[in-house]
Amino acid sequence: MHIDESEQIERPGWKIFFDGAANMKGVGRGAVLVSEIGHHYPVTAQLRFYWVEKFVCFGGTLRKERQASNSVIMEGDHFFDFDDWRNFLVYWKGDFQYKETIKSFLSNSQWKKLRESIFGNFFKLQSVKFSGKLMHCVLLSEIVSNEPDSMTFKVFDRDIKFTRDAFHIITGLKSYSSLDMKGLNEKENRLLRVYFPGKDKIELADLYSFISSRPHGTTSSFAGSDDDALKLATLYFVESVLMGKRKNRNVSEQIMKIVDDDALCASFNWGSLAYKTLLKSLKSCLKSNENDVQKEKEKEKDIDSYTLVGFPFAFCVWIMEVLPIFQEKQFVNFKEVGYPRMLCYSEMKSPQFDALCRKYFHNKKVFKLIEVSPFIPVEEEDTKPLCVEGPVSQDQGSRSSSTQFDEGVLKEIVRRLSESFKKDLQAEVTRVN
Repeated sequence: MHIDESEQIERPGWKIFFDGAANMKGVGRGAVLVSEIGHHYPVTAQLRFYWVEKFVCFGGTLRKERQASNSVIMEGDHFFDFDDWRNFLVYWKGDFQYKETIKSFLSNSQWKKLRESIFGNFFKLQSVKFSGKLMHCVLLSEIVSNEPDSMTFKVFDRDIKFTRDAFHIITGLKSYSSLDMKGLNEKENRLLRVYFPGKDKIELADLYSFISSRPHGTTSSFAGSDDDALKLATLYFVESVLMGKRKNRNVSEQIMKIVDDDALCASFNWGSLAYKTLLKSLKSCLKSNENDVQKEKEKEKDIDSYTLVGFPFAFCVWIMEVLPIFQEKQFVNFKEVGYPRMLCYSEMKSPQFDALCRKYFHNKKVFKLIEVSPFIPVEEEDTKPLCVEGPVSQDQGSRSSSTQFDEGVLKEIVRRLSESFKKDLQAEVTRVN
């Protein structure tokens, strides 16, 4: 074989020609192999030119050295080998006490209206506390995929995929493929003008101070209308929970305008906005430089950590849905209560990273014993097409109701059959312990 981009003299043997192809990360190479008899074989490969982190112990503290790696990584390969796994603290700077914060601002009638709104299910949750170590283990199990709108992981030697559809079923929020925020720039930001006069923008801390200093939405403490009280409460929920913002981040002017328009707020594609925010954070937290500034701001300077934005509770629920072993009592309080699925989960525990690795993620002896459940909507769930642009996938809109029912029954049968395997799994875990 020989390599040449421009040949003047024909030589015998195979040839390879390169193009300027780039993958979704902006790096890569496309090539065409040409055999001696003229057959063409296109080849693409992603090159791991992004920064990867090498961990060393220095002075008793775990610190990171950065090194560039140019090893070839193909679709389906793990980003991190087991030997590269390290413990991290996982932070979320949203408001875990959002229900108490908002309820103290609203009157009883206003609180009732909010619980009946499009975000009502989020106010039925007992807590949005998630299992950071479990999420971290799954994130370390990510494999390379060329699908920009999802994440794929190889856990217990099987592939699982976190998708927009799963986020929709878990949260109940509308989640279409398109996210149109055009035309909002021309709209007036009335909420900003009326309640924060003289300011061009506000931070989430300003909105929090406004809400927390005006209890129960009474006329004596809040001069606005009942509708405006609900709008400000909704705005705080979206920014502090769905977006998962820190208090020192700016409140989105576009979201303020959407919330102020009742019809637009009710029909807006909140699921896609929340999913897009969460997915970007999940994809970048371990393998890019985007969160470095946030990492440096953490108080625990000697401990490796990253901060997620969006609504990571939904991702943790998805993990427990597709890996039912983590629905056990030592991980979460799980109870079937219907749709959306996030309402089935409360009191998520915080297992130790080392224990999760030793007993489950690195214990190859139990891989075949652990059930991996396909994420399939059952009959009572909302299975309307989630994509308004393009054809409906065979996995959703084209299903008949009888097919949906059969899949739900099949899922239940699989769950019951797995009980015998769980006994073997528990015996193996006890032995390892």
